[in-house]
Amino acid sequence: MNTFFNKKDIINTDFPIIEQIIDIIHNVPSLNLDLLDSKETVICIVDMVKGFAINGILSSPKINSLIAPIENFVKYATSKGFTTIAFLDQHTKDSIELKFRPSHCLKDTFESELVDELNNLGITKIFPKNSTNGFVNDKYQKWLKEEGAIYRNFIVVGDCTDICISQYALTQKAFFNENNIDNRIIIPINMIDTYDFEVHNANLINIFSLYQFIDNGLEVVKKITGGDNNDKI
Repeated sequence: MNTFFNKKDIINTDFPIIEQIIDIIHNVPSLNLDLLDSKETVICIVDMVKGFAINGILSSPKINSLIAPIENFVKYATSKGFTTIAFLDQHTKDSIELKFRPSHCLKDTFESELVDELNNLGITKIFPKNSTNGFVNDKYQKWLKEEGAIYRNFIVVGDCTDICISQYALTQKAFFNENNIDNRIIIPINMIDTYDFEVHNANLINIFSLYQFIDNGLEVVKKITGGDNNDKI
């Protein structure tokens, strides 16, 4: 039977390419937040909800480990006048997504809440979403048209690299490209991650996702620094 994939060829010929991809990712720079105009920059927190970061069928220790760096980043950024928005996974029992994923982050439950550490940090706007792609959310579309138009830099943090981060960031980039809007979408490696489960290997998935971001014109950076000695975040 003909097959699109030949396992032997992939293992022997294609896998060494991963080393080259890792080198590309390792060589991305860091970014000093202080070099960006706070009035033109928005921080987009994706799905830092308790059901993914604390407890729930889809929770992961890798996502939990993002809480501290994102908290520190948001504290510093808001102290400098940067705007922050957040997307929260919030489903109903009728959500189509729950036909192919376990029931999670139901509206008005513990799982759908923003993690406690990010509360009271001056988040400007919260967008509850019923799908993995926050960009298609009606309320976000309205905000992007009416208020988001002032922003030229979109810093995206949270989870998961290959699902909600990827769909939001790549769709937004495609929208900007379609309309010849030369905005930056910035992805700091130290503030995004995905989960380990069976064949869903987080390290491998992150590698391919980050390369896809780079290949599509997104700006992947090692980390975001700040302060006189780049050590405040």
